[in-house]
Amino acid sequence: MNKFLPHQWIKNESNNLIVLNYLLIFYAFSLTVSYKLGGSLLWIILITFLLNENFKQRIVFALKNKIVQACLLYFAVVVLWSIGSDNFEAAIHQIKKYKTLLYSIIFVAITKKDYIEKIILAFVVGMLINVLWSYLMFFGLASSPWNQGYPYLPLLHKTDHGFFVLILLSYALFRIIKYRENRIVTTFFIAVFILESFNIFMTGSRTSMLIYFIMILVSLLYIYKNNIIKVLFLALCITSIIFAIVYIFQPGVINNLKNELHSTKKSITDGNFASSSGTRVGLALYSIPIIKENFFFGVGTANHIPKVKQYVESSIDLNNPDDYKNYQEMFRVFSSGLGASLHNHYIDVIVQFGIIGLIILVNLFYQVYKFKYDNDLYRYLAFVIVSLTIVIINSGYGFGYNNFDKFLIFIFSILSYKNFNTKQNLKNIETIK
Repeated sequence: MNKFLPHQWIKNESNNLIVLNYLLIFYAFSLTVSYKLGGSLLWIILITFLLNENFKQRIVFALKNKIVQACLLYFAVVVLWSIGSDNFEAAIHQIKKYKTLLYSIIFVAITKKDYIEKIILAFVVGMLINVLWSYLMFFGLASSPWNQGYPYLPLLHKTDHGFFVLILLSYALFRIIKYRENRIVTTFFIAVFILESFNIFMTGSRTSMLIYFIMILVSLLYIYKNNIIKVLFLALCITSIIFAIVYIFQPGVINNLKNELHSTKKSITDGNFASSSGTRVGLALYSIPIIKENFFFGVGTANHIPKVKQYVESSIDLNNPDDYKNYQEMFRVFSSGLGASLHNHYIDVIVQFGIIGLIILVNLFYQVYKFKYDNDLYRYLAFVIVSLTIVIINSGYGFGYNNFDKFLIFIFSILSYKNFNTKQNLKNIETIK
């Protein structure tokens, strides 16, 4: 009489993948509601995957994926450039931040096509919970013990919240325009688009507000790529309506955007770096000499902050009260610990890893962009997410920043799904041996 053996059941290829893909659904949801839950789920996914009877073949299969290879190349640069780092502790911290790139191997190895729509739906549900809760907080009907220190944000930091909402907006726009669905579903996505659009402006992320208009343009360019007149007309109509409503109900938001643009202009023309945007401009300007001196290879992993700080200190008079006030925010960035950055991921990369590192980062985006996806929705999402990421990391968001990078690697991996032929991959393993 055969006894039921759980470990034998989970080793079975079919059973194992069913469990793993349901875990991927939970993982997608976890990224929208928690900063801790996803880490625990990753360990469960890894352990479960290692029990799969074909896990070696699946790893080899994943390593052939161009997006996985681009991720591993980027991670290799971070590790290799840490050799001889002036601050080994900070270099290790940087490597830990970039370890997210390694997750691509597992995600590509285990994703089943039948579950991708469910994974996207889990993300949609998670973000709807965030947005509806955000509205309840706005109207004083609820609060949140997990508030991230910004208005009307129940679960996530403003950057993650804003970026994820922009992704959901682009998805909703695609469903509204491209899908021929019944009226109830279409009405639902129209309501989602309207609610999420206002939420971008309500939660006060200036970066997300500016990128909102880019998201509209990029999405319409993809959908109506052969009709530029329609793209411009629809983009103007949508943004004008949203802008007008926001101006009527929340004029302070528009004033904040105007102040941000004014501060940026002032920092460039007058060298005033006291504001938030001014600090970003100042960090970029003082990074230029470091980049010129170390153009090809950079200064090494985690050496970017000390080098730029040293150059700033040598260029100003710290005993001068005006100088100190003007550079105070910049020095606050320098002293923010191991996770400090130059508030622009491109500059972080090129100062640390030189033009070589920048090319490898761009290669990752290029591999995602040119990948041959199974259907138009996956191709569209990859295009929009890459486009928005290229813009948003100008503001400093990159690897190791909350759930931002985890989501990027996860979505790029599952969208690059390809069929795994067990017999063919077994032959490949034998050939390698």
